[in-house]
Amino acid sequence: GRMRDAGPVGPSWMPRLFPDAMRRTAGIGLDHVLAGTDIDVIRLERSDDAGSDHLPVVTEFSVRSHGGGDEASTHIVRTIGPSPASDSVSG
Repeated sequence: GRMRDAGPVGPSWMPRLFPDAMRRTAGIGLDHVLAGTDIDVIRLERSDDAGSDHLPVVTEFSVRSHGGGDEASTHIVRTIGPSPASDSVSG
């Protein structure tokens, strides 16, 4: 399938030698979320500093079902953090 950039994440990277407060406004938009054709991205946001030179990116998305029903799953996935986590809710 074809991948697309899910939208602007915003500034998410800055070398550690600069103050953390600058990262959200003066950092570089280096990180991206790519989504396939069956993925609907609902929300993208940068999370609080997790100890990396990248800010964690939180992505909420739904996956289109190819079954007979209209049911989809909604996931919240954290990327670029020290311990990636995923929560799934049917709905």
